[in-house]
Amino acid sequence: MRLGRLHRLWAVIGLIASAPLRSAVAAAPPQPAPAPQDVIFRIGLPPQTGRVIGLDPQYVRYLTRVGPGLPEATLAVPRAQVQRIVFADRPEEVRLYEQAKASDLPAVRALWESKQAFLRISNSDAGRAGLTLAGLLLESGDAAGPREALELFRRIENEDWNPERRARAGQGRLRAMVATGRAAEAVREARELAEVSEDPAVLIEAKYVLARAALGEYAGLIEANPRWNEDPRVRPERDRLFHETLDLLLFPYLFHGTHESQAARGLMDAARLLVDAGDPAAARELALDLAALYPSTPQAVEAARIVDSTQPPKKP
Repeated sequence: MRLGRLHRLWAVIGLIASAPLRSAVAAAPPQPAPAPQDVIFRIGLPPQTGRVIGLDPQYVRYLTRVGPGLPEATLAVPRAQVQRIVFADRPEEVRLYEQAKASDLPAVRALWESKQAFLRISNSDAGRAGLTLAGLLLESGDAAGPREALELFRRIENEDWNPERRARAGQGRLRAMVATGRAAEAVREARELAEVSEDPAVLIEAKYVLARAALGEYAGLIEANPRWNEDPRVRPERDRLFHETLDLLLFPYLFHGTHESQAARGLMDAARLLVDAGDPAAARELALDLAALYPSTPQAVEAARIVDSTQPPKKP
């Protein structure tokens, strides 16, 4: 009996003694996740890990820690030794690729400048950075933006190791041609693509090029004929261009709605067209659809503004 009480006493003492240790463990801050590491596989040698930061004809350079507690150092591997490189996905870069806004242009430009040397290297996402930058330049509103975007699309179309991105760059090149005053040439190529392609992504981009060209023609006609509604010679052409543009812009939303970014882009352009044409109610309907179906796209923010600004008047 005395022995049992002694065991219980020691158990209580053990619990009391271990309480501070458990509290300290529970209060310890969570450790940050390790940074993603690129892996350089070498011929006949162990792989090296770090962050690949440079490439020239002789060497691949990377940042790595050479020992515990030591700062990062830049090391180099002769290119002749490199079998392949596996580039890590970094969350901050993926965010820019998927959600870049106009305000992100400087960050995206810096990212492209740090990666462009790797455009031809297998597994590199340099082309993705370039496409993101070209898209922002095309929509920047800066007069020089479309010209720079055109050159960037051309480079990626010719040099990227990834065939899917080369195709996307070709589609972007057509949009940039329209934006730089070469609409007729771009429209010829886009019509050929639209007639022969069975790839939804290619078809969507081809039709968007046609839409932008039609929109430019429509805007020019309205500017030259501000009283088009009173001119029986101009009105039929205005109506034709208006409906052609609207149909082309809404093509991905109506027929390929799972292509979210393209569908949202077309819906937004169509809503703007309707607002400018004096039909806020129709614009509001498109903006509501955009906000409901594609809330994570950049266009959803502007769609919400259109919804707010086109509220129907309350009945007394």
